[in-house]
Amino acid sequence: MFVSCCWKIGEELGAWPFRESEEKEDNLSMMAGRRLTPLGRMAFKTLKRSTKILDQKDISWVISSQHGDASRMVNLLLSLSKGDFLSPTDFSMSVHNAIIGAYSILTNSKKMSTALSANEMSFEAGLIEAFALQREKKERVGYMYYDAPLPSPYEEKVENTFPETCLALLLSEEENDIGWGLKLNYLAGQEPVIENRVNAVMSFVGFLKSDKKRYEIPVPGGHFLWERNGQ
Repeated sequence: MFVSCCWKIGEELGAWPFRESEEKEDNLSMMAGRRLTPLGRMAFKTLKRSTKILDQKDISWVISSQHGDASRMVNLLLSLSKGDFLSPTDFSMSVHNAIIGAYSILTNSKKMSTALSANEMSFEAGLIEAFALQREKKERVGYMYYDAPLPSPYEEKVENTFPETCLALLLSEEENDIGWGLKLNYLAGQEPVIENRVNAVMSFVGFLKSDKKRYEIPVPGGHFLWERNGQ
């Protein structure tokens, strides 16, 4: 069962099924704010927004990102090229699971978390992992995808046509949980062909904001099917 979703894509701040006007960004502690880059702060705020509706905030998370917090990597490489000492903060926060690790420490979470990357299929791969984890644990599981265009000097080496993006969604076992109107299933077999599809996250958000009854996300070995119920 799909429970809820919130996102920030460029300047757009949104949520489903709540009205966007009801969503406010939370301020972070000074310690968290100093250690995080703008991308990290966006991810923290999205994580906090996504758990506002939960009585039990401590849930398992799957985090996916194609590039991660690449600005940290650039800072480290520049320091090495100049023979300077490495920043301890950049070094410790450059690993792929740094953001969810820092969030777990800040919230005193005892639940498991998984961080992964799968190149251009990172959003879909993370969704597979979150879906499988929720089915296995039979409890609420969170999934967050975040990414940003690569900074200089890598901006000319890759396609940077997407805005800074962060999306978090919650999956639940119970159909009568706080979610309503939207179910998620995985169907093995031939992958559907979706023509003229844009960025996967933006396409998915477009579906949430629309009145479409069905939406498919192709993944290796099959596809995810989202269906609206009773709307």
